This record gives sequence, C-alpha cells and structure tokens, in this order.
Amino acid sequence: MRILHCIPTLSGGGAERQLALLGPRHVALGHDVHVALLRGGTYLDAIKRGGVTVHMLPSRSAHDPRMSLAIAGLIRRLQPDIVQTWLVMMDVWGGLAASVRRVPWILSERNCVYAYPPSLKNSVRHFLGRHATAVVANSQFGIELWRTGVNGQLRAVISNAINFDEVDTTEPIAGVPPGVRLIVYVGRLSAEKNLETILPAVVPILAERKDVYFAICGAGPLEPMVRATIAKSGVADRILMPGFVPDVGRWLRRADVLIFLSWYEGNPNAVVEALAHGTPVVLSDIAAHRELVDAQTGILVDAASAADAANAVRAVLDDPAAARERAERARRSLEGRSLAVIADQYIDVYRTVLGESSP
Repeated sequence: MRILHCIPTLSGGGAERQLALLGPRHVALGHDVHVALLRGGTYLDAIKRGGVTVHMLPSRSAHDPRMSLAIAGLIRRLQPDIVQTWLVMMDVWGGLAASVRRVPWILSERNCVYAYPPSLKNSVRHFLGRHATAVVANSQFGIELWRTGVNGQLRAVISNAINFDEVDTTEPIAGVPPGVRLIVYVGRLSAEKNLETILPAVVPILAERKDVYFAICGAGPLEPMVRATIAKSGVADRILMPGFVPDVGRWLRRADVLIFLSWYEGNPNAVVEALAHGTPVVLSDIAAHRELVDAQTGILVDAASAADAANAVRAVLDDPAAARERAERARRSLEGRSLAVIADQYIDVYRTVLGESSP
C-alpha cells in the first residue's frame, strides 16, 4: 500500500523518532512510504536511507493555512491509500487535506489532555480529529481524548516502538571519566519536563559524592535557565550538557540511573528506551509512568519533591544490584514492543481502515 505521513520536521522529538523507525520498517515490508514535511532534521538522512520518499513542502510556517493546499496537491499527485498525520498543525492541515481529497486519515495522538491547553489551534485540531477515519494513540490516556469521535471511527492504542537491534556499544563518552557514576536526564528542556525539580534533586548528590556526574541530554527553551542554574551550583564541572544526542541509547547504557520527573506525558520515549537498555529509572508518579513501571521495575516519586527524587537516586546508587534487578524486570516487560511487532500493528490498522482485515 502507499502511505503518506505528514509531519512538520524530522527533528529530535518523540514523534519524529517513531516515524523514523516505522517508515523504513514499512518499506522493508514492501510498502510505498512517503513523508511530507516543512524542514529536515536529525532523522532525515536515516529515513531516506531506509527507502522512504521525502517531499519538502513549500517553506511556509506550519501555521500558514496554504499548507493544506500544498498537502492536498501532493495527495492528488501521489494518490496514497492512507494519510497519517503527526503533531498538532499537521493534524490540522494534513487532516483537512485528506478529508477534502477523501483519503482515509489516521491521526496520531502522542500526548494526553494536559498537553492541550485552551487555544484556537487545539480546538480546531480536536474538531477535525473527531472526523478522522482512525485515531492511533501511544497510550490509553491519549485515546481517552477521542471518546467522542464520529460513529465508525476506529480508535487504537499502539505503544511506541523499540528498536532492540540498535548497536550496543561500550565506547567511552567524551567528558565522562571511566569509573564514575552517571545520572542522566534525556528530553526536551521545557516546562512540562520539570527541570526545576530535577536540578535541586541532583545537585546535592553531586556535592556529596565526588565520583558522580550528571548529563542533561536535550535542548529546548529552558536551556538558558538550566545553564544559569548549573553555573551557580558549585558542581558545574561535573554536569554535562551535550545537547540533543541522536544516539541516546549510548548514554542510557552508560548511565547508572535515569531521572525523569515530567508533570505529564503520553508514552515517553526517553523512559521506554531507558527501560529497553536496562537502565534503572527514577520517575515522577504520573499515570503515563505507571503504565510502564511499578515498585518491582522502577522507582516512582512525587514530581514536586526534589528531596524524594534525590533520596530515590541515592537508593539506586547505594544498591546498584537491586536497581539492576528492577531494570532487568522492566526490560523483559517490553519485549512485546519491538519495532517489528509495532510496525505490524500499524499495518493492521491501515488494512482495517481500508476494509482488508481487522486488527
């Protein structure tokens, strides 16, 4: 089948990462996969190497309504069997174009209700999305946003895919001396990720323990605040900020613990990948994280308590054997989320939409 994905960019976000995994896998299964986007990004070369055809849309803002006309023109030329949209403004313009061209439209829901404060674009997205042919969410909390869709709308939960085939390298990481303990945060530097709790939790640990380093892997609007806080911490020489790292697995495999205290999430890629790599985790006690771990597979703490988070990280560092046992149980629990399994689940949804089979 011919599949057209619409996404703003292929930068380093979670949705972009999932598309970069799924597109080449579907090509390998014999499907004709296309991606329409405004700009390239981290995953552009990888998706091209995987045989996906890339279409760069006219260089306009994602908020430009003429974008819908550009996508409609591409749909007319390609005649895809399925259009799948990713992220808010592509859900709006791509979904509108697919509806006008009468092509089955799959909306990708990557988040939960807290990610959508009242705004015109969110209201328009939700109005249009109620009429999508299908909604695929990566968590149960995401699919609950669409309980009031039109009759006959297919709704499915498909977890984020994990590429267990990625190379497992133990190559040293620049700036991380051999033998030190490493705490890692992976994610966007933005308000919902709760860095205002993470930093006060980690800095005292570094002050106490001279053999512990902290790496903040990511970029985003709060970077100036984070750098200013680090500069005043007294332990800046042991806090690394490598920015966005394409091979985050390399950092996770080296880490002794991932700290991730988001206020809300859908199905967080950083956490899923940490668990897949056997990395112990300290997570905020929110619904999305409870879908992934319990007391036997990770440590959940109050998102607002730096003290609780710090004590949890100390517990991991003080008893690495117990932490690794929890991590190994978590890793085994994810074996049903392999890229091959998840890619097939998407194809099942497409075929159901096209009347070929049922998932």
